[in-house]
Amino acid sequence: MHNLLLYALGLARPAKKDELASQTHVDLYDYGLSGPQGADIVMQQIRRTPFVTHINLGHNPLGDFGLSIIVDYLHREGRDLPIEELSLNNCDISDSGLGIISRYIWGNRTLRRLYLMGNNISGSKSPIEAFADSLNHSRIQTLVLTNNERLSDRFLVRFLGNLDAPYLRELQLSRIGLTQSSLPVLKKFLTSPSCYGLRSLHLNANSLSNRGVHNLVDDLLTGNTTLCGMEAFANSSPGSTVVGSNDSISDEAFLEETLGALKFVLARNSDHLRKAECEAKALLVVARTLLLTQSHPKAPSGGSVFPWRKLMPELQHYILRHLHTTLSDAQHTRVCIYASSKATLPSLRPIPRYAKEYIEDYLIAVGCKILLPPRTPPGYIVAIEIATTNNLLHRSKLGSHPSGESPLVLGRFAAGSIDSNGDWKAGLRAPPKDDRPQTEDVTATKGLEFEDMALRRELLMGIFEAGFEHPSPIQEEAIPIALTRRDILARAKNGTGKTAAFTIPSLQQVDPTKPKIQAMLLTPTRELALQTAQVCKNLGKHMGINVMVTTGGTTLKDDIIRLSEAVHVLVGTPGRILDLAGKQVADLSSCRVFVMDEADKLLSPEFTPVMEQLLSFVPGDRQVMLFSATFPMIVKQFKDKHMKNPHEINLMDELTLRGVTQYYAFVEERQKVHCLNTLFAKLQINQSIIFCNSTNRVELLAKKVTELGYSCFYSHAKMVQSARNRVFHDFRNGVCRNLVCSDLLTRGIDIQAVNVVINFDFPKHSETYLHRIGRSGRFGHLGLAINLITYEDRFNLYRIEQELGTEIQPIPAEINKSLYVAPSAMDEPAGQAPSRSDAAESGANGQATHSQSRSQQRGGAPQAQRGVGRGAAPQR
Repeated sequence: MHNLLLYALGLARPAKKDELASQTHVDLYDYGLSGPQGADIVMQQIRRTPFVTHINLGHNPLGDFGLSIIVDYLHREGRDLPIEELSLNNCDISDSGLGIISRYIWGNRTLRRLYLMGNNISGSKSPIEAFADSLNHSRIQTLVLTNNERLSDRFLVRFLGNLDAPYLRELQLSRIGLTQSSLPVLKKFLTSPSCYGLRSLHLNANSLSNRGVHNLVDDLLTGNTTLCGMEAFANSSPGSTVVGSNDSISDEAFLEETLGALKFVLARNSDHLRKAECEAKALLVVARTLLLTQSHPKAPSGGSVFPWRKLMPELQHYILRHLHTTLSDAQHTRVCIYASSKATLPSLRPIPRYAKEYIEDYLIAVGCKILLPPRTPPGYIVAIEIATTNNLLHRSKLGSHPSGESPLVLGRFAAGSIDSNGDWKAGLRAPPKDDRPQTEDVTATKGLEFEDMALRRELLMGIFEAGFEHPSPIQEEAIPIALTRRDILARAKNGTGKTAAFTIPSLQQVDPTKPKIQAMLLTPTRELALQTAQVCKNLGKHMGINVMVTTGGTTLKDDIIRLSEAVHVLVGTPGRILDLAGKQVADLSSCRVFVMDEADKLLSPEFTPVMEQLLSFVPGDRQVMLFSATFPMIVKQFKDKHMKNPHEINLMDELTLRGVTQYYAFVEERQKVHCLNTLFAKLQINQSIIFCNSTNRVELLAKKVTELGYSCFYSHAKMVQSARNRVFHDFRNGVCRNLVCSDLLTRGIDIQAVNVVINFDFPKHSETYLHRIGRSGRFGHLGLAINLITYEDRFNLYRIEQELGTEIQPIPAEINKSLYVAPSAMDEPAGQAPSRSDAAESGANGQATHSQSRSQQRGGAPQAQRGVGRGAAPQR
């Protein structure tokens, strides 16, 4: 009977589409097979096929019962069949059938593709969790769950919450009824280590909403470096709007912006994975040569043997995975035993070895996680950490082969040997590594590196030479978004790296071959403009671009002469740039990057008319980026009027820096100078800034400090600009220890040596207080803020504490040095002023420059000088 049915169905003699397919494929698509009888036909056809690798049972209503018979057969008699693809589309499978499939795929070493489209799976808790767990212990690379319309958001929460499949490369979840409620779990999964193996994701024809997809892409920008393909078409939800209440951008433009950002992410991730693969292949050559010889040879330089235990575990796993497919049984056992004996991997357990088995079988069997390959620059670079005296990462290069494969050449692994032609980082003049402890203000990141942001090599060289080791949270959030040319509204604490967060993407978008102003960076003060321009020059020094700074208080003629040459980045104060643009000296028609640092100040009533006029000189398709520590209501008005769907970043979970300890001391007005003298004597001051509320008090206090015998500069808004520039430059370079100033220097000034801020006059506003104390504790380091409080200041003190949500404590008799002094300088005496000769030597030698300050250990402090107070013209 069965034979007659087989002949009737044309199954007795498989169709000769091609001879190979007939011997490996069981194709029963849409044959009307159902129940136990249909299962018998499937089993007979499997027996008739010599080498089964593909089974297609699509569009056959087998149901859960028929499926259980087939799976039991495969477990009982077909266990050794190397089935790579199983298609069960539209087979009327329910949650019970999903449990049956879970039993089959658990521990299956050959199945690579599983298709479950158009079934009746509803996503009950137990079957879904069991299915996800089975995927975690399988080798499935492609899973298709499309068109399971009974699924919902609850399914996705249960499925992705338990999914951690290292082999899964493609996941298709189109048309399964997902809504915006699924977005949090999707974000969590795509930005977690569980997603490191996934390369492609399909989310078409759901109801995630265009806004939800847009936000998901934003999360991928900063939280995922491995996804190389993603589809999310037809996801507009009924009744939802694209941009919310501020409908300043069309649906088409919004979707085009989302698509552009997605293309950027996928291209960046693909490039990143290619680099990791190149490194693994190059390292594999050396590993095979050194691991498989009878006696491990020494490197050509006469150094030590192959430093296996010095490799990162990720590289060890990658080497073994690629090495495994070329080994014999004896070599396989030997390499695994050798690797596990080096105290970097668990002990080897007896496991069977199959023809297509990868080394991950061994790693999973011993409990190892398959980790993401390390991030590397382009080229065949071998990254090996050698135990040297300074514990630096040394790199060696393997030459490229004409065929595209790595040659059998051994690198130099002796400690201290570096091939400067192979590693572009090796030739950089990077400052020493900064070992000072840092707070979570700059360390609480997601692990994204500068090399993962698709930046130009020349820009990366400038970043590392400036001492930037890892992105801070604001840089990690802002830079990838800015590179997609989207408007940004970013709020972060003082001293957490905001300047680099907008200068790096601005420089990345500049074309050095075009002699036009392409980026404009605006600051409210002249000193901040000078500092920002210097950061741009340091970061872009290898890019061949020209950065110009222009501020009020200098001659207009000099700016006109400099603008006659090619200028790519213009940094300055709004008034002077508007003057140059109005006189048609500065051509802003090609300026498509418009940045406002300390945006709350730039949008105050004194600057608002100027900013409105400046915007009329730049193109309409400009990118606008606003950065500040505080955002009053005026910023929202500007955003609604001049920004297109900006990406908002708010990293202000608390307003004050965690590394700044705040104290107050109740004193009478006439006792303030005496109290200041006591602080100078007891504190270990590296550099200090002392704030007064008026320009007259600045000069009077500077004179008093000088009379006490301490070196002192002063600066305020009424000074000549050239004198202000000299004071700022000399103080930043460590010529003087103390600076008395007005609120001129409260914003953005980055002098890393400052570890003490003293409010000689207590401010009246919390915003001013926040910016003042932010001059210490820069970039996550430690600092001290001391406030001299009179009887009239007591209400302002209480109000500022409430508004900022912080606590200002009474000053103790002795202040713990660990709160504001670098560990290497803890043993130095406090409050001692050196002789005049010592001061002169200190001024001659100077201190670390600003470009070094992020990475150089600030062990010593600038020596105090006895002499006159320096203001308008500091004497040498």
